[in-house]
Amino acid sequence: MEILEAYRRTLDAAGDLRVDGIKTEITQSRSDHDQEENGLPKSMWVQIILHPTKQSQVDAISQTLDELGWACIVFDTSGHKGQRQWDVDWSFAVLDTPDGEWEARRKEVEGMINGMDGDGAAEDRR
Repeated sequence: MEILEAYRRTLDAAGDLRVDGIKTEITQSRSDHDQEENGLPKSMWVQIILHPTKQSQVDAISQTLDELGWACIVFDTSGHKGQRQWDVDWSFAVLDTPDGEWEARRKEVEGMINGMDGDGAAEDRR
C-alpha cells in the first residue's frame, strides 16, 4: 500500500468513528520533529483527537487501530481517560508486514490508560 492511500484510509477510519458518535477533532500537527524522509510530507501531518464517552466507543477505537495495524499502517498513539490521540506525522508508516510488537505496545498503553484516574497520559512511541 502506498503511503498516501494509507493516509486516506486512516483519515477515513477517524471519520467512521465520528459517524459512530465519537467526538473527533482533526488539526494540523504541532510536531516540531523534522523527519520527513521516505514518509508523509510534513504539510499533511495531523493530530486526531477522539473523545470516547462509553466503553463501547473505546473498544471501537481500539478495533479500528487493530484493523489499521493489520493493514500495516502504524503511527504514534497516546491518550488518557476520555481522550485518545493519534499522531499522523513523522511516525506514520506503512510496513511490509503487520507489526505485532506495535499492536502489543498499543494494547499495553490502552491498558495503562484504562487504569488511570484521568489526570495522567500514556504514550506509545514506535
